Amino acid sequence: MELIKDEDILSLDIRIKYCIIDPIKEDSDEYYVRIYFNYIFKSGNVSYDGRQGFSAKTKDELLSEIRKFMKEKKENYIIC
Repeated sequence: MELIKDEDILSLDIRIKYCIIDPIKEDSDEYYVRIYFNYIFKSGNVSYDGRQGFSAKTKDELLSEIRKFMKEKKENYIIC
């Protein structure tokens, strides 16, 4: 498996505040990353504890899923 670094994730979108990359086990065939972000509810309240987990078989697939999540319109909040 190709190594994935914090910079790979954080460089996708400036709204990603930090990330946690779960260690890759030698026998695992998946990547798992949690990203953290701030968001604003449609009511105007700001929250600083947004988080979302992602898993994928390849590094490219993982980065693509995170990019898609950050770009898609959310129903009840806006990532900021």
